[in-house]
Amino acid sequence: MVNFGHIFGKKTDIEVLPLSADQSDSVADLHGKLFRRGWDSSECDQLISQNNVFGFYSRPTNDENILGFVLTRIAADEAEILSIGTDEKAQNIGLGWRMMRAAMSEASNRGASKLFLEVDEKNRACAESISKNWLPNGG
Repeated sequence: MVNFGHIFGKKTDIEVLPLSADQSDSVADLHGKLFRRGWDSSECDQLISQNNVFGFYSRPTNDENILGFVLTRIAADEAEILSIGTDEKAQNIGLGWRMMRAAMSEASNRGASKLFLEVDEKNRACAESISKNWLPNGG
C-alpha cells in the first residue's frame, strides 16, 4: 500500500486488489464515466466471469469506492489489456501504473510472454506514461 494523503487531504492508503464479480457495478460506473462507450454491469460481470479474464482494482483501504481498474484477457501466450481506467481525482499519481504492474505479473504467471494495449490517440497522458515506463529509451 502507498499513502496518498497529499491527494485526498488526509492519510489515505490505497490498495490494489484482485477483481471479482462483486465489483462489476462499480467498474461499470467508472468505465461509463471514463469512456465514450461505457460497459454496463452485466457486460463487466460476463467478462470477469470468463476463465481467461482477470483484473485488479484500486481503492482506499477500508473504503469500497473504486478509484481504478484494469481488465486483462489471456489467449495462449499473449495477454491483452481490455480496459484500464482511473477516476479523475486519482489520475497522475501512479495508480494506473501500479494496476498495470499487477496485471503484467499475473499475465506472466499465467504463461503470457507478450502484452498488448491499444491506446486511443487522444489519451495523451496514457501514451506518455507508456512511452516513459514501458518502451526502451522512452519510445
